[in-house]
Amino acid sequence: MQAAIFPINGFKWPLVALSLLMLSITASAQKLIINELSASNSTFADEAFKTEDWVELYNSSLAPIDLSGYYLSNTLTNLTLFPLTGGQDGNVAPNGHYVIWCSKESLRGPNHATFKLPKEGGQLFLSKQEASGIVLLDSLTYPPADERTTFGRLPDGADELYVLNNPSIGVRNLPSSYNKRLYTQQPTLVGLTPLARQKVTSVETFVTPDLSHLHVINNAGRSINLYAYTADGRLVLHRILPEGQHVLNLKQGWHPLKICYF
Repeated sequence: MQAAIFPINGFKWPLVALSLLMLSITASAQKLIINELSASNSTFADEAFKTEDWVELYNSSLAPIDLSGYYLSNTLTNLTLFPLTGGQDGNVAPNGHYVIWCSKESLRGPNHATFKLPKEGGQLFLSKQEASGIVLLDSLTYPPADERTTFGRLPDGADELYVLNNPSIGVRNLPSSYNKRLYTQQPTLVGLTPLARQKVTSVETFVTPDLSHLHVINNAGRSINLYAYTADGRLVLHRILPEGQHVLNLKQGWHPLKICYF
C-alpha cells in the first residue's frame, strides 16, 4: 500500500505505508451482526444430526432483514465466499437470530455454508452487496475453540466479546460468572495478502465541497480495495472498485476522512 497525502476539503491527511489494515468496526452501529460462533461444536446437531461448526447472526434493528445480498466468509481474500439465502428461508425477525451451519455440506439446506471454522482460531467476515460494491459490515477474530464453550457478544449485539460458558444457539447469549471477557470490538489489525501490499500509483480521490460524495478515479489497471476511516479510526466505508471513475455516497458525521487503498 502506498504512502500518500489526500487533500480533503482543505485538509491534508498523511497515510503512512502499512502492511496491516484495520477491518473490524464497532458492531453496535450495525443492524445485522455476527453474534456467536462455535468452531468445535459437540452439543448442537443440525438437520442431519451432525454436530457441525455454526455461526449465529443477530438482527439488532426493529425491522426484519432479508438475507438476500449478504455474504459470510472466513477469509479476507474472498468476502463473497458464501452467499446467504433470502426469502422465506432467510428472513431474520427484529431482535431475532439466524443460525448458519459451517458444514461444507450445502445439500443439507440453504443455511449450510461452504466452509468450516478452523478450530485453532480464525476470523469471520459479514458483508453485503450494494450498488457501489461489496461492503464489509462486521468481522470477528476468535480464539482457539473447545467443545464446551462458544465465542460471542454479551449482551446480544454488544461490543464486548467473550468466551461463553453456556452455548446458546439461536437464542440470546447467557450471562455467567464463568464467561471470560476477551476484548471490546474496535478497529483491529489483520494481515494483508502479498497482493494487497503492492503499491497503487494511479488512483485519485477527492471529496465534494458539500462533503456528500467521494470521487475515485482508478487508473491502476485492476480493481482496488478502498477503505475510509473517520478521525477516531472507525471504518465507515469499504468498496472493491474496478478500473474507472466512481462516485460514493458519504454520510453526515464522517468528515474528516482518512482514505486507504490497495
